[in-house]
Amino acid sequence: MWQTLPGFGIMAGVFLVSLTACSGPGGSARTTLPQVIGGPGTDARVRSAAGVNDVVAINAGGAAVENFSADEDYRPNGTWPTTTTKVIDTSGVSNPAPQAVYQSARSGAALTYTIPGLTPSAAYAVRLDFAEIFWKSAAQRSFNIAINGVQVAANFDIFAAAGNANKAVALSYSATASSSGTIVIALTAVTNNAMINGIEISPGASPGPSPLSLNHVLVIGQSLSNGAYGIPALTTTQPFNNVMFNTGIVNGDHANATDLVSFAPLVESVLTGTVTVHGETGWAAAANLVTALTRSASPSSDYRMLISDDGASGYSYAQLMQGTAQYAVGLSQVKAAHAIAQADGFSHVVSALFVVHGEQDASLGTLGYESDLEAWQADYQSDIQAITGQTAPIPMFVSQLSGNWDAVGLGGNAALIPQAQLQASFDEPTKIYLVGPKYMLTFSNGPHLTNTSYRQMGEYFAKAYRSVVIEGKPWIPLRPQPSSITCTTNSVDVAFDVPVPPLVLDTTLVTAAESDGFSVVNGSGKLVPISAVTLSGPSTVHIALGATISGSNNRLQYAYGSDGHPSCPASALTCNGSQTGPRGNLRDSDSTPSLYGNNLYNWAVQFEEPCTMSAAAKDSL
Repeated sequence: MWQTLPGFGIMAGVFLVSLTACSGPGGSARTTLPQVIGGPGTDARVRSAAGVNDVVAINAGGAAVENFSADEDYRPNGTWPTTTTKVIDTSGVSNPAPQAVYQSARSGAALTYTIPGLTPSAAYAVRLDFAEIFWKSAAQRSFNIAINGVQVAANFDIFAAAGNANKAVALSYSATASSSGTIVIALTAVTNNAMINGIEISPGASPGPSPLSLNHVLVIGQSLSNGAYGIPALTTTQPFNNVMFNTGIVNGDHANATDLVSFAPLVESVLTGTVTVHGETGWAAAANLVTALTRSASPSSDYRMLISDDGASGYSYAQLMQGTAQYAVGLSQVKAAHAIAQADGFSHVVSALFVVHGEQDASLGTLGYESDLEAWQADYQSDIQAITGQTAPIPMFVSQLSGNWDAVGLGGNAALIPQAQLQASFDEPTKIYLVGPKYMLTFSNGPHLTNTSYRQMGEYFAKAYRSVVIEGKPWIPLRPQPSSITCTTNSVDVAFDVPVPPLVLDTTLVTAAESDGFSVVNGSGKLVPISAVTLSGPSTVHIALGATISGSNNRLQYAYGSDGHPSCPASALTCNGSQTGPRGNLRDSDSTPSLYGNNLYNWAVQFEEPCTMSAAAKDSL
C-alpha cells in the first residue's frame, strides 16, 4: 500500500518509494516502487531514488501505522516494547505523528537504531518523537542521545521536556549519512531506562536551530570578561548541550590553539596560576538561558552554543585590536573550533562577539573609543568569515562600563567610555548592541564583580543575544530616544526606549541615588539643582528644576560620574555598584525568567545628551 507522509515539503515529481516490512527485530525487507509526489500544498513524506531510502518513519515499539513502518533497524538485545491506550496530547508538537506512534515505545538501558540505505554523505533532518507513557512525574527517566557518535542531548527527561505525562514532544536535529549510507541513533540511560516512540528522517537540514549547528560566541575584553575574582565558581553543571573547549572557558593564553583539541560540557571553574584568579565568568549562565528560552518558546527545538573567552586582564583596545598577538589568539580559537566541529560532523558559525571592556581606556582617557569598537567588530567579522566561510554578519554585544574610573588617577574620565559605547550602538545599530549597564550589580575587589553578579551579567547578555540572533529583532536597551530630551526654563522631559514598559523608579534594588541618578548641566558647565524626578508616563520622565536655565548647550546626564554624587568621592576606586557610586534608579518591568534566581530588569544606561529648548520656552526668553 502507498504511504503518504505529510509535511516535509518535498518538491513535485516522480520518485521511488520504499515500502518496508519488518522481518523480525532489527531486520527488514524493502521494495522500491515509483510514486508521484505532489507539489506545494500536498502532504508528502516518502521519497527515494533507485536503491536509496531517502525518507524513513519508524514506529518504535509498535506496528505499522499510516506512514510509519513497524519497528525496525534496532539492536534488540536488552530492549522491549511498551504500549498504552491513553490519548496522547500532541498540542505542543507541530505536524505530530499519528496517535499510535506515541502510544508505543521501545525501552532499554541502551537503545541503538542504525538506519541503512540513505544517500552516502548526504544531509538529513532527524526528528525523534517522544511521549512519557510510563512515569507520572519528572526526574524518573533521563538519558543521553547521540547521533553518529556525537552527543546531541544530555540527561533528556521526556516528562520535563513535554511538561506532563502522555504529552508529545519532539527533538529535531541535522545529521549527515555515513559513507555507507547510514545514520546511527543511540540512547543511553542515565536514570532508569531510555525510551523512544518514533524516528523520522528526511532529506535536507532540520528546520529551526539544531544542536548539530554549533553557535560560537567569542568573548573579548579585560578581566571582567573572564571572571576575575568571581570565586567560587557557581555554574558547575551543564543542563543542556552547550560546550567549551577541553581547556575551559578562559583560553586567552592559547595563542596557537595546539591544546584546543575537543569540546567539553560548558561549566565554570576556578583558574589559578595566572596574575588574576578567574572564577565564574557568567558565560555558562548566558548560554544556558539562551537554550532554556529557546526550548520554552519551541519545545521541539534546541540550541547549542560554544563559548570561548579571549579576554586579557588590563589590556586596552590598542593591545587587543587587529594585528596584536591577543587578537590572533581569538582567531586561533575560531580556527580550532571550526576544525573540531567539522571533524565531529557539526556545522559551525561564530554567531556573536561578547565584549566586556573599557576600564583601561577610561583610565587612559582614550578618545574616539566608539570608532575603536566599530573597527573591532568589522575586523573580527571579516577575519572570522574568512575562516568559517559564513556570510552572515557577526554582531557585537557590549556591556556598558560602570564604575568610578576617575579614581584611577591617570587622567581618566568616568563617563567618556560609557558614552562612547552608547554612541557606537547609535552609529552601527545593526552591528553593535549595548546590552546595558552594570551599576545595578554587586562589585568586589575594586572594579570586579562578585560571582553571582558575573552570572547575572551573563543572563543580561543572553536576553540581548536571543533577541538579535535567534528572534531576528533589534535589541535596544533602556535609553533616551534620540532627540527626545526637551527643556523649559524650569524643567526637563525625556522619552525613553523601554524594552518592557512601564518605567519604574526602584530604590530597593539600587540604593537611592541623588535625584534618582539624573543631573542637569547648564551651558556654563554648572550643575543645576533638581527639585523632583517623576514618571510622567509608561516611557517618559519629568524633571523639575530648582533653578532656571536658558540658552543652548544644556545637557541631561544619568548615572554620569562622581560629580553630583557626594557619597562617591573621586578618590574612591572601590565606589562602585548598586549601593554607592555612579548609578541610577530607573528600570523597566521586564519579567524574563532567570535560571538562577536573578531579576533581569533592564536598567537605564549611563548617558549625557543635549536638551533642546522647547519653542514655547524660547519664546518666553
